[in-house]
Amino acid sequence: FIVFSEVVEEEVARMAEQKQTVHAYKLSAKVDPEKDVIILWVSDKITKKRWESSYSKDKLEGKELKQVFEVIKKAVGNKPPTWSATYPQQEGECLFVDVEDGTFEFELPEVEFDENDIF
Repeated sequence: FIVFSEVVEEEVARMAEQKQTVHAYKLSAKVDPEKDVIILWVSDKITKKRWESSYSKDKLEGKELKQVFEVIKKAVGNKPPTWSATYPQQEGECLFVDVEDGTFEFELPEVEFDENDIF
């Protein structure tokens, strides 16, 4: 398995000079060669939520899994990272993830938060 992760913090101004972190996302991915899928998940240590889904080559418009993984890995490794997450507006909606300015877009359903995610 190939695994990587990166933490991205999103800050919102609460008062003129005071800022509060409202989300701290960690994007992770791994290729599962046995199931022939890439598994993508995002954890938010502030809200204690996690979103996850797996994608086969068919769901990725025929792109090779390793190629998709390398684009995600690059986006996570860039300084600043070139991926973003849009928090769901309503409970039960998916988290929207944009990688490399629309190169790949993912909608991840919420799953049980994993306290073992290391930030």
